[in-house]
Amino acid sequence: MLPPIAKLIQSEFPDWIHIAIPARSIPTGRDWKDLRLLLYRRVRAAIAEMPLDDRFIDFSWDDIPFPVSISRAAAVSGPACYPARIVPTGRRDEMKDDIRRAISQKAKTLMRYPDRPRALLLDYFDIALLNEGVVADAFRGAAEHSPEVQAIDEVFVVENGNLGANWALPVKLGSRFYPNLEEFQIYRAVQYEMTYGSRPSWGLASGESGTSGKESRQVARK
Repeated sequence: MLPPIAKLIQSEFPDWIHIAIPARSIPTGRDWKDLRLLLYRRVRAAIAEMPLDDRFIDFSWDDIPFPVSISRAAAVSGPACYPARIVPTGRRDEMKDDIRRAISQKAKTLMRYPDRPRALLLDYFDIALLNEGVVADAFRGAAEHSPEVQAIDEVFVVENGNLGANWALPVKLGSRFYPNLEEFQIYRAVQYEMTYGSRPSWGLASGESGTSGKESRQVARK
């Protein structure tokens, strides 16, 4: 279903695009050719309106019998469109539960050290439909039901597997939580540049928010 669509999308957009649908989601007896054309038109129109920020956005259309998740980011080495199928489970809810358990368990340990800064690292692997934005959203949802998180001074999500680099992005600094953290995008833009060698189109400009490019690089490396 997706490879022919991905090929067309790659020829029309100069970006890096991921398109994912649940596995085994096409109803029995449905005409694939007709559905593929409808899906292509829907996906193409959606991508044209999406920002270049590499976060997955979920779409549901009345004429498409399954949800579609799409991400769009500025290309580094030429356009590409990656199709993917995911297991149709409540994986994001499961991830929230995992994070909530981690917060509860680690908070008990960290509370033994009330006179020291207490930080929690939540690591993950960058796979289909799982990137820093998705994990940050999951943390936000878990934190809303985890009063113990107040005992932790700083929380970072750490990606393992991005071209061998480990991206660390803050989702809690003091009393401030993602998405109300400008540091999240600052760290993200700087680490993108450090990994790929070029500044992302969605990154913060040097000096914006009172942080210079040099200063933000030093912060990201800490």
